[in-house]
Amino acid sequence: MLEIEIKAFCKSHDEVEKKLMACGAEFKELVNEEDVYFQHPSRDFSKTGEAFRLRRINDKYCITYKGPKLSSKAKTRFEEETFIDDAGKAVIIFEKLGFKKAGSVRKKRKIYFYNSAEICLDEVEGLGCFVEIEKMGDDPIPVENELFEIASLLDLNEFTSVSYLNMLMGVNDEKD
Repeated sequence: MLEIEIKAFCKSHDEVEKKLMACGAEFKELVNEEDVYFQHPSRDFSKTGEAFRLRRINDKYCITYKGPKLSSKAKTRFEEETFIDDAGKAVIIFEKLGFKKAGSVRKKRKIYFYNSAEICLDEVEGLGCFVEIEKMGDDPIPVENELFEIASLLDLNEFTSVSYLNMLMGVNDEKD
């Protein structure tokens, strides 16, 4: 399965939330997330487009690997994740294997569901407000079209594929 997502800049979440409620989206939860990204000891993830992170979601921890980007229209890539019990031990293991911390991202995230898509209203520390719309699937093209239709319903039109980490580091990883 592929994770297919689009990300849009947003001045305020207020109007987006009103539109989500008007179209019948279901609110799931509000979470605080902190992502710690790791750099591989022998390949440069900033060049391969991969990501390896440890995410704290409130009081739970998840390890995620994301493969290289497969589409220029949306951020489409292989993703695999698993929850763990002890983040401190995981970090020790990563570091013993040669992984280095590359940076971190903190955000407050309101999660909604609409037409089987997950819509996240992110308030990213140091960056501001964004909306991510994502869905898992095998065929990116129809899913990408669906995500952009949802974005249109929400009046979102300024998109980026730059990761929050790279935005915070001042790196533009968008490909033309």
